[in-house]
Amino acid sequence: MLRSTTRLIPRFSHVNATDLQIKIRLCSGAVETTVRRESTSAQRSMSNRLSKAANEISRNTSDQEILASVEERMKDVLNIASVKSTPGEVVVNQILKLQAILRRHNLKGSADTYESLLSAHSIIGDKKQGAILLKEMRANGIQPTKSYCNRALHFAARFGDSILQAEILNEMETLNYPKTNKTYQEMIFCMQKNQELEHALDTFDLMKRHGMEPSLLVYMGLVNLSLSSNYPSMAYELLEAAEKQNGYEERHNKLYLDILRSAALKNEYTTVKNAWKKISTMEQMFPDNGLCHYILQVAASNSDIELADDVIQIVGKQGLPYTESLFVPLIQAFASTSDIKSTFRVLHVMRKAGLVPTKYSVIPIAHKLGKDINAIKKARDVIEELAKEETTSDILEFNLLIHSFAYNGDYDEAMETYYTVIDIGLKPDTGTIDALLDACVHAERADTGVQIYDKITHGGVQPSSTTLSKMVTLMCTQDDFEDAFVYLEKMKSLEMVPLRGCYYKLIKKLAYTNDPRLEMAIEDMEGCGHSLSKHLLEYIAEKEEYHNPTNNRRTKQEIQFDNRFKKGYR
Repeated sequence: MLRSTTRLIPRFSHVNATDLQIKIRLCSGAVETTVRRESTSAQRSMSNRLSKAANEISRNTSDQEILASVEERMKDVLNIASVKSTPGEVVVNQILKLQAILRRHNLKGSADTYESLLSAHSIIGDKKQGAILLKEMRANGIQPTKSYCNRALHFAARFGDSILQAEILNEMETLNYPKTNKTYQEMIFCMQKNQELEHALDTFDLMKRHGMEPSLLVYMGLVNLSLSSNYPSMAYELLEAAEKQNGYEERHNKLYLDILRSAALKNEYTTVKNAWKKISTMEQMFPDNGLCHYILQVAASNSDIELADDVIQIVGKQGLPYTESLFVPLIQAFASTSDIKSTFRVLHVMRKAGLVPTKYSVIPIAHKLGKDINAIKKARDVIEELAKEETTSDILEFNLLIHSFAYNGDYDEAMETYYTVIDIGLKPDTGTIDALLDACVHAERADTGVQIYDKITHGGVQPSSTTLSKMVTLMCTQDDFEDAFVYLEKMKSLEMVPLRGCYYKLIKKLAYTNDPRLEMAIEDMEGCGHSLSKHLLEYIAEKEEYHNPTNNRRTKQEIQFDNRFKKGYR
């Protein structure tokens, strides 16, 4: 028997909460629709669609036709929403109103109905509805279709709902729905959302073993997941594979910079080197100054001169500012391989870049040379060769060599190096005096030290407190050390603070010779803010005991606890 058309149309008033009202009135078996339009064109379009739906449904005569018509209109609502900027709440309300038509006719709907409901709730981010709709489907005895399962897997992946996704996968297995490329993709996306790198990689491998080629989206998702999980080597491997996929674009290459930075921070040398080679062949791929510093540190720790040199060149090409800290790792990298010539060429590059190398710059070279006299001599030969080839040497390099010879007690080689400085026309500086004075102190050659000091200072070089302190120390190596006080007074006249070491040497000399100026020197030392060490106090007491064997001499304990000496312990 045919049903009355009046039963086919539910009497409802508000379709949504955004001023879109549809009133459906039944008049002599016909539908009269009044629409009040106040908002966007998308809302007006939905209003028209729903009016049309009501008209068509009123002409249907069977449950199947009603269901088909409602589901068609649900799809229309979703299609319009996908094209136009329709508020999510409007879409959900429209879908729910259409579902209400089914309920008024005691129709449970189908998997397509629930797929539309799921899509609508996805628009507004209502993640709880995934589980609710699945439970409702089971209660109504509705079997999910493959399409619904795919939609539900995507819904679960979007919100990282691994429990819902597991339930859907279980339904698929029960219904013998095979896992497709799309299935694995959504599984991996869900794992990515939950930062499950190992699980995602296992699923990725399983997908490939089943003969399914992952999409570019899967590759890129895994690259990002590897980076966020701090596995740059894995990210690099995946990104290289992603380059072979359809749809890969140049903009994706920027990820190589992220990989390079992550690998440099972890000191993953192989990945750093591979990623660097990649970006060096790509246009518009410029590492920033901070990243260049990190890469140079990796190059230095792995003695990779080629990589370090490449980085310096890139810094120059990009016009980035050169800093001393940028070059020190490079110097360290060269020095570690005993490539002395290349090491000193870096200093030349620094000068060309407008940087003046300092003692800090050559510390790695000094450490490498150490006590190896042959290495120091080889370094001198290299510097002399470079000086003849081009202006790649300056006084700092020769000062380093003189100091190295002095450190090893080789006075003759130190002096020979100084004569080389004079021969090639370089101008000595305070560093030169200090290095030569070290050699003279070790050899106790005060006469030579004085000559060098006078010659260089008369040439316009101003002595530093370090220089004058070394002169005091040098004078104390002689039996006649009166000039030590001359240089000490010179420092005071220049308002310089003598170094603790020169006072230490002078006080020991005064104690050793039983000089009455000992107390004055001690007071002077304390006045400069230097304290006496326990060792120095014991030395003074020992020498006083030696020089005063009579009963009137103070005991070692009395000396050490004299008020003045108490200050020395502070």
